[in-house]
Parts: sequence; C-alpha cells; structure tokens
Amino acid sequence: MKRMKKYILALAFVPTVLGACNSNLDEIVYSDVTEQNYTYDNALAAMGIVYANMRSLFGHTNFYMVQETTSDELVMPANPSGWDDGGIFKRLHLHTWNSENPQLLNMWNVLYRGVTNSNRVISQLESGKIPPPAGVTKEALVAEMRAARAFSTG
Repeated sequence: MKRMKKYILALAFVPTVLGACNSNLDEIVYSDVTEQNYTYDNALAAMGIVYANMRSLFGHTNFYMVQETTSDELVMPANPSGWDDGGIFKRLHLHTWNSENPQLLNMWNVLYRGVTNSNRVISQLESGKIPPPAGVTKEALVAEMRAARAFSTG
C-alpha cells in the first residue's frame, strides 16, 4: 500500500515538472507602461503630467510650507499636548534647517520631477512620438514645456 501511494504521488508530480519547463526565456512585462506599448493620441494629455506634478508643491510638506514657515506669516509652536513634530517647523522658522527637514527634500523631489517630466515631453514632441493637436504647432507646445521646465528650475 505504501508503495502504491509513492507511485501515485510520483505520477501526479511528473506532469507538473515536465510542463513547467520550456525554452522561452523572453520576459513579458504587464505591469509597466513603456514607450513601446503606449502611444499618446493627444499632446495635451501627455503634457498633463507636468502640470499635475505642480499641484504637490502646495501641500503640507513642500514649497508652500517652506515659504510660510520661514517668514512671519506662519508660526507653528508646540501645542499644550506637547506636539512639536521633532522641531522641524521651529527650525524652519528660526532659519536653522538642515537636511533632516522633509519639506526641503520634498520640494527638491517635486521640482526635479517637474524638470524630468518636462524634458521627456519635450523630447517626445520634438521626435514626433507625440503628435500635436489640430491648430497647434509643435513649436508652441515645446515652448510651453520649456516654460514649465523653467518654473521647476526656479
């Protein structure tokens, strides 16, 4: 009986082992969108990522907060319950910030992402991968993306 169980188990295991191997080693990626598997029909849709990125500049930990807390417009002292958030807002207000402040890092990341996205869209517009809509020239769209890139570089 034990021998029979071993044979049945071996016979059940053989198809899974033989069927699991093939010589095709080409990887098919379904989770990433690349230039090869996605094309833009509208240049304005492609340019949207540049403007969408600008929205995050005005969040709690970005450009807006750095502008407000480093001036006298906004002071965030510790409240009676002891919340101080590690003193990051106090350091901004006293102009003693350092690389530990997340506001500066977040602001840098958003602005750098803006430059990168602008450069990518400019490259795609100039190479013809993104067709301009009717009534708009490619040069006008490239100029708009250059202005958005200039905004990100300060």
